[in-house]
Amino acid sequence: MKTDYLTPVTGGQTALPVIIAYPDWRSMLVVLLSYGLGVDSSVILTRWLLDPTSRDFPLSALTVVTSMVGNEFPDSKELVEKHLLPLMREAGVRYVQLGKEGPTSKDWVVLSDSRETDTLYMEGGGFTLEDESFFTGTNPQYGGIRKCSLKFKGDVLDPWMEKDLGQTNFRHVMGFNADEPRRVLKDKSFSRASRLSEYPLVEWGWGREKCESYLEETFGEPWAKSCCYFCPFANNRDGIEAHMARLAKYPKLAAKGMLMERITEALNPRQFLFAKKGWGDDFQATVENYGQTEALKAFEQLLAETEWAVYRVRRLWAGKTSAQRSLVAEATGTRAEMEAKLAELAATLGVEVTEAQRTKVLYLADKPEEFPGVEELYAVCPAVPKDKQSKTFEEKWEAATPKRRLPLVA
Repeated sequence: MKTDYLTPVTGGQTALPVIIAYPDWRSMLVVLLSYGLGVDSSVILTRWLLDPTSRDFPLSALTVVTSMVGNEFPDSKELVEKHLLPLMREAGVRYVQLGKEGPTSKDWVVLSDSRETDTLYMEGGGFTLEDESFFTGTNPQYGGIRKCSLKFKGDVLDPWMEKDLGQTNFRHVMGFNADEPRRVLKDKSFSRASRLSEYPLVEWGWGREKCESYLEETFGEPWAKSCCYFCPFANNRDGIEAHMARLAKYPKLAAKGMLMERITEALNPRQFLFAKKGWGDDFQATVENYGQTEALKAFEQLLAETEWAVYRVRRLWAGKTSAQRSLVAEATGTRAEMEAKLAELAATLGVEVTEAQRTKVLYLADKPEEFPGVEELYAVCPAVPKDKQSKTFEEKWEAATPKRRLPLVA
């Protein structure tokens, strides 16, 4: 039996020492809390810090870890630094902050590893999800698997755990609440021999409403949702109003989100930052609908200050959802100059320029209905994405389009 002498903190006040006995073998294991800064995981951490009876392990066994995506709202930083970091410091809880410093799964870095943490490194490790989205001319997707989470959380946390824990058995605590049984089942599928997955909120029977009320009662103010300012999952009936109200406080972030979407829609008019789902609209239209004039002014200023380009976009489609892309900037200059270039090319080819999602686009081959097939277009948009093409793309393109010989932008 392990006995731990704890000094619980309640409402910022230090109480008398409490003796807690931990008879369970699990109390001897490392307890790893994946902390996303949001409501659910903050509830777990807060209750553990303030109520020793809510846990079956000593705080000395706890490691809290966060993978910083780099694009969280500033108020998340303010809340955690104001309320939770002081409690963690007083309790001597180990807090590890990680980030990405490059695009590959090997490019992760430890930003901080301390039991006296006083700062959140929200900017990440030098390469953020925003960076990847702008450089590739894409944005996070609402449908399918959450690639953004896999790349900027999973690809960071997994190698760190392997290095820090090795083959050591550990308890991995996730902040899924009692309203999320599907997420729990999915997470359990990732279990391995050394990982004992646990979901305290499910065990407590605490759903989202209970979690939100607990934090507000404890700290005297509502806890903000953890998400990037351009999160596509914010566009739903339950969350869009709160997301837009929050975004109104940061018009420059909203402007960057609209810039991201403008670029993405130009290079792939089928792709939106906010999916158009019958009742909803894309990101810019949503900002407009909520009357965020400061954000729209900041966006127009961004468009005026940014260099523009004519991009040639080609895709080799192997199937309905599988394509290899080539992206090349054929010319750069002002917006007016690039639209004139596109008009010249259209006249040369005898093809009309179309207006697609607020951008000038020249379609030469639309997405095929039968596969394999090709797609090709020229688009005018801000010159932010980097040229990207595999070494074998041209050879494959020539094989797929033996009779296609088109002039590039002069």
